[in-house]
Amino acid sequence: MTTTRPPQVTLSAENLARLRTYPRPPQDNGIGLHFHVDLSPELIQRTVANLKSIRATWTMIYAQDEQLAESAATACFRAGIMPVVRIGKLIDEGFDPVPYVHALRRALAHFGLTAAYEDAATTPPQINRMTKIITKDKAGTFTRAWQHLDPVAKGDAVIQYDDGSVLAAPEDGVVIMPAPKAESGTEWIYFGRADS
Repeated sequence: MTTTRPPQVTLSAENLARLRTYPRPPQDNGIGLHFHVDLSPELIQRTVANLKSIRATWTMIYAQDEQLAESAATACFRAGIMPVVRIGKLIDEGFDPVPYVHALRRALAHFGLTAAYEDAATTPPQINRMTKIITKDKAGTFTRAWQHLDPVAKGDAVIQYDDGSVLAAPEDGVVIMPAPKAESGTEWIYFGRADS
């Protein structure tokens, strides 16, 4: 298998001129910072507040999926901060960037920053409310390779602890931001349900 890498860019006069044409946020002051990698609702709010406190006008968001990209970008647009989204995939991993583009266009349109936008495959977004946080307090593993927003039914085995006990889903809903490599004492997985 051949691995490809992006080309190196030399800061030539031509490339510097091209960078000057890159879209910039209104009243750009040159202050920007990477967004928190945890895109849970609480940390999105806290990160936006931190960015506002340093007068940031842009931020780089590393999003694992288009729903997380849209949630974080919407909060940034609301605060007057321009989000730049990096798709959370490995460089050699195939993915479809179109859903990310649709998510950002919906976020822009929501604030009237662009014309109304409805992509062809629009489905109403499902808003999930986080209902339980599981901190890794003893050794164990997930019962499967859980992905963000995978559905679970009440009683489904989610974590198998090394001592033989099992953590089951507390209710019908979804898993949120599972972290299979979480260290002891840190947040491991969240549970949520559709917000009605």
